Amino acid sequence: MKTLWPPLALLETELFSPSDALIERWRSGAKLPADMQRALDADPDSHTRRVALETALSTDPEIGDAAPIPPMPPDLRALIRQRVASRQATFSRLPAPGQIVRIDEVRGPDGPLHWDLPRPLAVLLVEPTATRQVWYGWVVAAESDYAGYWDLLLGAADEPCDPLARMVQLWNPVHVYLPSVSRVLAELTAARLAAVRALAVDCATASEPDPALAHPGQTLRRQVAGHWINTGTPLGGSTDPRHAYQQLYHAYAAAVREPARLAHAQPTWIEILLARLRNLAQGLSLDVTSAPAPVMGEATAEIHRLGDWLELELHESPDEVGILTLRIRNLQATACRVQIVRQGEVRRESILEAHQDARILVEAAPGTELVLLDESGERLRWPLAE
Repeated sequence: MKTLWPPLALLETELFSPSDALIERWRSGAKLPADMQRALDADPDSHTRRVALETALSTDPEIGDAAPIPPMPPDLRALIRQRVASRQATFSRLPAPGQIVRIDEVRGPDGPLHWDLPRPLAVLLVEPTATRQVWYGWVVAAESDYAGYWDLLLGAADEPCDPLARMVQLWNPVHVYLPSVSRVLAELTAARLAAVRALAVDCATASEPDPALAHPGQTLRRQVAGHWINTGTPLGGSTDPRHAYQQLYHAYAAAVREPARLAHAQPTWIEILLARLRNLAQGLSLDVTSAPAPVMGEATAEIHRLGDWLELELHESPDEVGILTLRIRNLQATACRVQIVRQGEVRRESILEAHQDARILVEAAPGTELVLLDESGERLRWPLAE
């Protein structure tokens, strides 16, 4: 069997041992989460690394004038070239299917989760989910020696591409919370993304290939749904090191899954607005009722009635965060005014005659309210963003 690089013991250490940055914060006395502080204090290996770091910082290195500078290995030169090309490439600033993104920090809806991430993670974005800022995708890794039958290998045709991204793990799907993303590493072409999707369908629906065909470290050139791709060979028996490799990466991907789980659990802006509206209506002895709205294109929504005053339909912008389109209909027999007020200043006003509609674009700026007035004065003040 070919010796796979890196060794699993080294990879596990790199993925799950405290990062150098965390050891330095601990050494310098920075405030850490209590459970993280206790774990470092109790870990002999962390103490050894701390002492080594302190020794290195307190020692003045002696540089010999005559010390020769060894030539750079060709493989290292190639990796540097690929990384520089990826950094200099002009990738889309907006998330898009086919982007491979890098994650350096575990960040949730309420900010950093204080997880240590010793090595960055890469993910191929495929499509957005129903939860804002959360996309579906697959983990992308660098250790191509461990490629299996459901790992699609990337190559020269996918450049510019950072060497952190060498194969797409179709067996390791994730949801990604976009604020965790630091930068884009590569952008696959539409044809290449179609090939990835085709392999993903096979991974989900096909029977497992014959383990007798396992050859760890070797690659296959094969055709899937008309697309030619390079993958690894099928996984073999329990001694095949790729089983342990996949377990390591599935566990490490929790750093991506947890922020997305928290984002899924967050109420949407529209849900928050409707909860506020129901509280207001209760104080005014009004009912808020809902019914499905007609389907317009790909968007679906609900119509909400505030007693016999108003009919409301709310849509969040699919492209811009913090933008809401509000359709409002006057159900009364007399005219009314609808104002968008921000920090006490009227920013927009619409006069609605009886049974007339208006569409209002609302930004989630602090202190934004919707105010309803008729001939008797102010009837409703609805906070849209606090």
